[in-house]
Amino acid sequence: MKLKSKIKLFGVFNTCSETNIPLENFIQLDPRKFEKHILSFRQTTKEMENFISRAYGDQNPKVQGLNWKNIYFPLGLLKLITIFLREKPDIIHVHHSFSGLVAGFLGMLFTGAGIISTVHSNYNFYNHRQKIIFLLIYMMSDLIVCNSRNTGKSIEKLRRRFFPSGRIRVIYNGVNLRLINSQRASGDRSGTARDKFSIGTVGRLVPAKDNATLIRAFVDFNKTVPDSTLTLVGDGPLRKPLEQLVNDLNVTDKVIFRGSLSREHTYETLCSFDLFVVSSRWEGFCNAMVEAQLARVPVLASRIAPLPEVLGSDNGVFFSPGDPGDLYQKMMFCYLRRERMETRLRLADDFARNRYSLTLSAQRYEQAYLSVLAS
Repeated sequence: MKLKSKIKLFGVFNTCSETNIPLENFIQLDPRKFEKHILSFRQTTKEMENFISRAYGDQNPKVQGLNWKNIYFPLGLLKLITIFLREKPDIIHVHHSFSGLVAGFLGMLFTGAGIISTVHSNYNFYNHRQKIIFLLIYMMSDLIVCNSRNTGKSIEKLRRRFFPSGRIRVIYNGVNLRLINSQRASGDRSGTARDKFSIGTVGRLVPAKDNATLIRAFVDFNKTVPDSTLTLVGDGPLRKPLEQLVNDLNVTDKVIFRGSLSREHTYETLCSFDLFVVSSRWEGFCNAMVEAQLARVPVLASRIAPLPEVLGSDNGVFFSPGDPGDLYQKMMFCYLRRERMETRLRLADDFARNRYSLTLSAQRYEQAYLSVLAS
């Protein structure tokens, strides 16, 4: 493809929200080099305009909402085809299953755009339907971006059968260092009494996060450290079952469900924790863990790929996934050796800052887009 002075770039998502990490990375791309278009399948254009104005007021991407949930399927296809034919994108970057399959296929069929897809989670843990959809997306893609080496390994078998290794690239997610720095500067855990201990986590309340194991381990921890609390930031389909578990275990006054918070309030809460726990059974990258690392909160994580890769194997403490007994023991280790944990935090902070800034992520995506256009 012939390179242009300003590249017309479409970022395609199922929905856009403040917790959409790929969107935040997309927003950071240099507007002097890219004409950025954000396409949401599930939202209206008005909803998109209001959200972008509220969340990214200093940015000016063009937005389009298909409101697909209220559009008869053929009409939705026609609307998307019309947008592509009118705008003539140079690059279409897809992220999710439904929107990625539809936009990737129509983009390939009706435009000369390069198709880029990002692998956000371990392919092996997708259900059968998702595996088929994502395989089709990857096969249509000119470039497949993996958000960790582990996600790249998870599609290695597919690569050997369906596409060359040169089509795969690892680009780590970017994290908002400025906002974390601001919240970290305003918070101070040093004045916390010795017998006060706040454990927390941030993420969707879904099976992958295995918050039930975290809650069960906390029950034992709280028996030993009665003035401790557990805070869960995030929402999802497992909230009611988890609240019922908390009630059954008689720790309703110790476990706090904060629900979904704004990015600023999430970071503010995160910076107040004495220990951040990731109890996941599987992950693709885990931005919240990196954010805790940058907030200089000690991290205790399940020993699953890619968490040691992303956190740094010497920058946290790891436990056996799904084992509340081992998690409890590691919680006690972190509690009793707080001073020792503190000595790791500067190294962990430096490790993350050198790898996961939004600026660095944007630069690497820019290189990826240019490589597709130049091929």
